[in-house]
Amino acid sequence: MVCFRDTFLIDGSKPNMSVAAITAPKPRQHHDWRGPIVAYGKKGLGIDQISCRDLDMNDFRHIADYFLSYGYETLPSTGNSDKKVKGVKINCLGDEKICKRPHFEAVEIPLSDPIFSSCENFRSDIADRIGLPIFTRRCKPDPRWSNSEFPNILKGESAFNNQDATFLHLSCDPNANFNHMTGKLGWGWAPMQWQNSVGSAIVVRQDKKPLLPLQAEALCRYCRYEVRPLLAHTIGEYTPDEPMSKDLVLSMICRPTFSILWYKFLDEKRKEGNYTRVPFPYEM
Repeated sequence: MVCFRDTFLIDGSKPNMSVAAITAPKPRQHHDWRGPIVAYGKKGLGIDQISCRDLDMNDFRHIADYFLSYGYETLPSTGNSDKKVKGVKINCLGDEKICKRPHFEAVEIPLSDPIFSSCENFRSDIADRIGLPIFTRRCKPDPRWSNSEFPNILKGESAFNNQDATFLHLSCDPNANFNHMTGKLGWGWAPMQWQNSVGSAIVVRQDKKPLLPLQAEALCRYCRYEVRPLLAHTIGEYTPDEPMSKDLVLSMICRPTFSILWYKFLDEKRKEGNYTRVPFPYEM
C-alpha cells in the first residue's frame, strides 16, 4: 500500500526528492509527488487486511513501478514529421471548470507518446470485450488548479475527479484478485490508479484509427451506466435478487449491447440538438 496526503498539491508540501530520484531515469513529466509518502505491506488478499508484513528489495521494484506508471506525460517531440493519432482527452473537473475545457476533447497524439508502449499504458477490459480495444494514460495535472483551491467553483469536489475515466477501467476478469502492490482491486472494480487523484486522461484506439469525442462519450456511458450495474449485480448490490453469474454478465458485455447503446445515445443527442454526424465506431 502507498499512503500520501490527498492534498499534497495544495497544502504547501515540498517536492519528494526520493520519489523524484526513482522517476528520474525515465525522461518524462511524472506526477508531482510532494510531502511524506509511506509504502507498507499487508498480508493476504482483499481490501480489508489487518496484518502487515515486512518489505524487501523485491517489493521495492513494485513500489518503483507504481510511481513510474502513476500519471505522467511524455516530453514534447522535437520532430516535425512525427505521425499523430486522433484520440480523446477526458478532462477532469479541474480542467473543465478552471481551464474551461470540454469534458470530451479531441486531441492528436504522436506515435512516440508512451501511451503506445505496452509497458506504459492502461487498457479497458470492457472496450476489449466489445471489440474496440483502447489504450489510456493519465495526464499531468494543470498547475492552474492543482496548486490551488476553488471551493466556490468546485463546490467541495476534488479537481482531480474524473468518474468517466474511472468507470472505463472496471475489471471484467473473473479471476482477478486484490493485489495491493499493483493497485488491482479485483472483479468489478477499477484499479487504485484510476480511483485516487485521477485527473484528466488520454484515450486512443489500439488500432490507431481515429477516436472521436462522441464515440468516447458513448463508450464511457456504456461502461458507467450499462456495464457497472451488471457487475454490481454479481456482487450482491441488488438484494434480494440472486446475484447473476459472472459468465452471464460477461456474455452481456459485447458489441451488440454497445451498438444498442450507441443508437440510443445518438437519438438523445438529436433530441437535445447536439447531434453532429459521427461514424459508427466499428466502421472507422
